[in-house]
Amino acid sequence: MVILQAAGGSIFISYLQEAALQALLWFVPCLCFIIADLATGITAAKHRKEKISFSTAARRTITKCVCYLSWILGAVTCGIQFHSKMTCFFMMALVVVIEATSVISNWFEPKGVALSWKGVFNLLGEKFGLKNLGECVKEKEE
Repeated sequence: MVILQAAGGSIFISYLQEAALQALLWFVPCLCFIIADLATGITAAKHRKEKISFSTAARRTITKCVCYLSWILGAVTCGIQFHSKMTCFFMMALVVVIEATSVISNWFEPKGVALSWKGVFNLLGEKFGLKNLGECVKEKEE
């Protein structure tokens, strides 16, 4: 029984080590986007004349890191199980899109410019030949 437990534990540790290493490699670019979002977010908050505290910024950044790392770890383990790197690629693309959107909107805010989702969808629709894609976003009626 001890030999079986040792063999099973060794296989499990090897699997976890491989998954953790791959997740860490996929997480490094995410960390760059998270730091960029932190920097532009601080600038945008100063522009809005909000009180900026180290603890709030650190808590939000750490929460974002843990969340994205768990997403990537899930994608890596699925990729290992299904022998595909595409799950990691799609999860990384999702994280990059989320963070890039945040960075861009935080960067534009102090300049007095807002990101228009309708304009983004119109641009994508023109680029890929899809008509009326900009109508996916409607103005909120009050």
